[in-house]
Parts: sequence; C-alpha cells; structure tokens
Amino acid sequence: VLAMLLSAVSKSRRASLRNPAALKQILASGAAPLPHLSAFEQGAGLLDPHATEEALREFSPHVSVFPPRLDLTPDGCPWMWPYCAQPLYASSQPLLLNLTLLSSISPRAAFAAPPVWTPRANRRMLQVDFAYGDGMRAYAGHFGLRLRVPAEASSFEGEVEGEITLSFSDFVNNDGSTSA
Repeated sequence: VLAMLLSAVSKSRRASLRNPAALKQILASGAAPLPHLSAFEQGAGLLDPHATEEALREFSPHVSVFPPRLDLTPDGCPWMWPYCAQPLYASSQPLLLNLTLLSSISPRAAFAAPPVWTPRANRRMLQVDFAYGDGMRAYAGHFGLRLRVPAEASSFEGEVEGEITLSFSDFVNNDGSTSA
C-alpha cells in the first residue's frame, strides 16, 4: 500500500519521504485504532488507505512520540490496557511506560533541554520522572516515563492531566550537515 501511495507523489517529494521515521509517521497517522484491542496488540491500528493518502499529502518532517497520547483512566481502555485498569495510589509501585521517538527531520538529533512535565490541574498529585538517552539515532529514540503518586497525595482521589514537552536540536543529516 505504501509503495502505491508513494508512486502517486512527485519524485522530488518522494525523495524527502525516504526514511523509516517518515514512513512510520505517515502509516501511524493514517491508521484507525481497532475496538476492543490494546496498543500492544495492534500498534497504531488498522491501515486506512484513504486516511494514509491524506496523511501523505499533508506530511511535513517532524518529531513525534508513539503513542502520541496516554489516557490511563478507564476511558482509555481498551487501547491503553493494562495501564488503564490499574489505578495509581501512593503506596503502589511506580508505573513505567516506554515511548518511541521518531524524527523524520534527520537521522540524528539531541535533546536541547530536559523534558518538562506541565500539569493542568492537581499538580502535586503525580510525580513524573523521565529516562532517556542523549537523543535519537537512525531516526528513532526511546523515552521512558515513571509515574508515581507521592505520599502527601494519599488522600487524593481523581484524575491528573498534563503535557510533556520535549525539545530537540542538532539535527544532523546523512551528509553531516545540520538543520534546525
């Protein structure tokens, strides 16, 4: 399917899409999650050729994270199972999550700054720690999250929302040149 879609774009455009991260980002953007299956069983979901064609047309190189969103509440089930089925509480073990980083900008990139957790509400109810390498190699990288409820939040019952910001720099192209 991807070869057929790529044949529909100009040669110059096709050349800019010839890296594994770009192809994976396009396929993930055009996938539709399947009901009743977790992300571990289906990845991004079922390939939708029409949505993938649209993603291909609108694509511009970028850095992305998979999964792009984490909903660990019961509403996140079944896609985030088993994480959505086990509530966090103060005396529980931390929840560890591994995310995949993809950069279709260049084969290598470095973290420009440490990741930042910005809670929207209930800011002291969740401790978020990060584990990550020095950046991305071969268009990909890893990013670990450690979620823990601190003891002072033991009486809290509710949901915590927030956003994690990742900043990258030193994008290095295959020819050794750098890009912003």
